[in-house]
Amino acid sequence: MNIQLALIQFEAFDSADRMLGLTTCDLPEIEIAQTDIKGAGLVGTISWPVRGNLNNLTTTLHWLTLTEAGAKFLSQGAAHMLSLRGAQEGYDSGTGERKVVPVRLDLRTHTNKLSLGKFEVGEQTETELELMIDYLKLSIDGKEVTEIDKFNYQMAVNGTDYLSDVKGAVGL
Repeated sequence: MNIQLALIQFEAFDSADRMLGLTTCDLPEIEIAQTDIKGAGLVGTISWPVRGNLNNLTTTLHWLTLTEAGAKFLSQGAAHMLSLRGAQEGYDSGTGERKVVPVRLDLRTHTNKLSLGKFEVGEQTETELELMIDYLKLSIDGKEVTEIDKFNYQMAVNGTDYLSDVKGAVGL
């Protein structure tokens, strides 16, 4: 059995492939949009997940201090590409072998909010950047696990695109 134990280290890169110098990053929560169903034949209400419809996806980047890397995300010309690349500690409980498992999260983002933080003598500013995500691709150990593209009707999990029949139904 392969067990993923911990994130050893990570780096963040922008579209120019520059490291951003983050301290932490709050990864997005993928929450499927729901509709409430009620009526004859049902006892009460059922909250039903709507295929391929997701609530807002966001991520928050954290820096110790004010940086140019954070401020550049305020530009409004185009989407900002972000690549988070991690190394996880893996363990095979059958063989006792430990290994490094690469994890990569590629995001196309737009800036929601830049919190510059605070000035306090001898302290970090705790700068934060909140980004809205319209595209996400997660790969673990070289395998594409999830790909979501909100503008192009795509929600693929382990190679199955759950919106392919929806695209066909609407003539795309």
